[in-house]
Amino acid sequence: MEGRSARAVERLKPLLVQEEQRNPTFAAQIAMELSDLRQAEGAAGEALALARRAEKLLAGSERRDLIILGQLQLVKLHLAQKDFAAADERFEAIRERTTQSGDYVVTLATGITAARLKGLLAGGRQRAEALDDLDRIRA
Repeated sequence: MEGRSARAVERLKPLLVQEEQRNPTFAAQIAMELSDLRQAEGAAGEALALARRAEKLLAGSERRDLIILGQLQLVKLHLAQKDFAAADERFEAIRERTTQSGDYVVTLATGITAARLKGLLAGGRQRAEALDDLDRIRA
């Protein structure tokens, strides 16, 4: 898998630079995908930088769904890096906007992230609630 992932990163990085001026929304999507790939490879610092880059690219966008997904990307990275306080703070900042979103992907990603956050921040009772949340999302 590492070979494929490395090739994908090699191909996506120049595309990201190329699209930043031409189509910032598409560039942000590329940055989010690159962030996922780099996190999976263990390059947490680069993954975080790419997620922040995506957030900046989406700052002036009208695509609320992508803005929320970009912010959720940062929450997931903070969770992966065990920076629970930062993850909780970022998640609370976007919780209201996610509940107003009618986009299925945003709702699903938010629910999964909320369940992870609850499960990691608290003891047994909230972990059980987190699992219940995930079951409701899957249904």
